[in-house]
Amino acid sequence: MDYRQGVIFFGICLAIIGPARAAAAQSPCRDGMSLVPAGYTVVVYSGERWGGFDTKIEWVNDFCIDIYEASQPDATVDSSGSWVQGLPIPPAQSKVNVMPWNKISWLDAKQACAAAGKRMPTLAEWQTAYSAYTGAWWPWGTNIYDEGLASSCWINKPTMMVFPTGGCCFENCSGDRCFTSCDMLGNIAEWVDGYWDETCYGETQVLCAGAAIANWDSPNFQYEDPENPGCWLFMIFAQRRFGLHHHYPDINYLGDDGFRCASEPVDDDTVDDDTSDDDLVDDDTADDDIVDDDADDDTSDDDSLDDDSLDDDADDDTDDDDADDNADDDTQTDDDAEGGQSDDDDRGCGC
Repeated sequence: MDYRQGVIFFGICLAIIGPARAAAAQSPCRDGMSLVPAGYTVVVYSGERWGGFDTKIEWVNDFCIDIYEASQPDATVDSSGSWVQGLPIPPAQSKVNVMPWNKISWLDAKQACAAAGKRMPTLAEWQTAYSAYTGAWWPWGTNIYDEGLASSCWINKPTMMVFPTGGCCFENCSGDRCFTSCDMLGNIAEWVDGYWDETCYGETQVLCAGAAIANWDSPNFQYEDPENPGCWLFMIFAQRRFGLHHHYPDINYLGDDGFRCASEPVDDDTVDDDTSDDDLVDDDTADDDIVDDDADDDTSDDDSLDDDSLDDDADDDTDDDDADDNADDDTQTDDDAEGGQSDDDDRGCGC
């Protein structure tokens, strides 16, 4: 490749890669959600069941978490919304300055997340969104209670008092990647996707995290179940990162319990491998890429129209070009009238 060809080659690469990088900088999460980057996280448990404190190190993949506690679509600052139990469950929202969705069962909360194309977070995800990866008790990242930082977080309030979303927000960072979550301290407790003790109670006791029990310094009382020796039940719970309690999954009248949703990051298809598209609707029936980036062997092209009338040259030539390029497209010399350049030049400069 001479100098002139090299300049042209480099220019084409920038034209293709530049927009892809710009798009990659955009958030892969839906509106109202934060991206929590993957990493090892400390999951904290507290109470007699665990002999006091217990911690586990777990890996969490990249995930998106609702910034605010879930609310109904028509919630306002004064109303939690008009949904009536027994009617179809509307999609959960993540909006600021509205009343959160409470008096909803764990089962219905899962459906509300699913209706929004999301899911309920795991305990490891919820705790990570609460105070990042270190297991810190408080969302400002330490184990020390700070009255000033907590002043807007609706804690030390009587049980069953519910406040609008967005009053208690903190930013957590992992290197140069930061995320914000709100309302995870105080206000209502939140359902998480897990069971209290599968060995003792199977799926009959589901987990709830956080909340605004009357005094944050309340001990985390548990007691041994007289009917199931060795199995523990809650009497009262603390509201820090490790503040867990449990209920039956179909309980739907608890005014101090709500939820938020999570999801996997969304593939925006700007740079698309088309092998496993995770969009809710696959937008590749009409390929949105200027250059086909299918990295495609054309034995199973997912576009409704085969876009290989101009060959993308990552090709096995079983079914592609209008004119077959001699059944061997992968040699160093291309006979597709491309001036002797390598075949990969057509599909992204070989970058």
